[in-house]
Amino acid sequence: DDKEGNMWIGTFNDGINFVKRDNKFTHYRHNSSPNSLSNNLVLAIYEDAKENLWIGTDGGGLNKLDRKEGKFTHYRHNSNQQNSIGGDYVLTVTEDSRGNIWIGTWGNGLTIFNPKQNTFKHFKATPGHIPGLSNNNVWKIFEDSDEKIWIGTYGGGVTVHDPRTGDFVRYLSQSDDPESLSLNNVYYIMEDSRGYIWVATDGGGINRFDKQTKKFKRYVHNQSKNSLSHNRVISIHEDRDHNLWIGTNHGLNHFDVSKELFTTYEIKDGLPADAILGILQDDEGSLWISTNKGVSKFDPLTKKVQNFTTADGLQ
Repeated sequence: DDKEGNMWIGTFNDGINFVKRDNKFTHYRHNSSPNSLSNNLVLAIYEDAKENLWIGTDGGGLNKLDRKEGKFTHYRHNSNQQNSIGGDYVLTVTEDSRGNIWIGTWGNGLTIFNPKQNTFKHFKATPGHIPGLSNNNVWKIFEDSDEKIWIGTYGGGVTVHDPRTGDFVRYLSQSDDPESLSLNNVYYIMEDSRGYIWVATDGGGINRFDKQTKKFKRYVHNQSKNSLSHNRVISIHEDRDHNLWIGTNHGLNHFDVSKELFTTYEIKDGLPADAILGILQDDEGSLWISTNKGVSKFDPLTKKVQNFTTADGLQ
């Protein structure tokens, strides 16, 4: 959801969809033009403070879109050049409060790009080396309200980096500690309006981290009581009422944080699929939900679902 209220949708095989407020789709795909999208396998889309769009791809590196011209600038890994991104399999992109672009890759760690100076700084995990990045599969990067960078990895838990001091702190799952991270395969990280950090995992549910105590509280699926619908959690979004919407591999969850109650929405409630991949709230309060069978617009008040598929112009 960009600053003009339009929606950008990345697809895994067919490029990008741009949806205006009138629900019309525009497509961006890789073609023979040197200024087209570098790769149609889109894994990440991020809008920076200058309203540039950064698009991470699965094998085509990083793209920056000039929205006026409709042209893409490519940033690719070059093994013979240190001043390039660390790898072409880009899972996540974010901008920090200093204007740096943080790039997470599969297998090649973390790259920090300074657009003003056109310089690249790399962090890679080294076996046996502590402190530092815990794993080279960087799935999510998030800057919290203290300007610390939370790095979620697939296989190495969470690494927190303080750019001001250069320090790294690791949070890993400990089998003998129920107040540790539930699982080391991390999909998503966000901070809520109360200052808690939420960490979503691939099989370990969600974790709420208290910055004061440095402890995690786990929320996992439990058939015997009201709980999260599935432990594979791909996305988390805090709405305007300060409650959480949680996308899992089996259903969309609404989490009332004050009562600690979960409500699940699935195919039977009108969604096109149970696998929920992404969640955003627009200016009118509606939730836009991406699934593995299209995109849905969900009204939290009426619970009405409007589904968009290829018949509507989605790729």
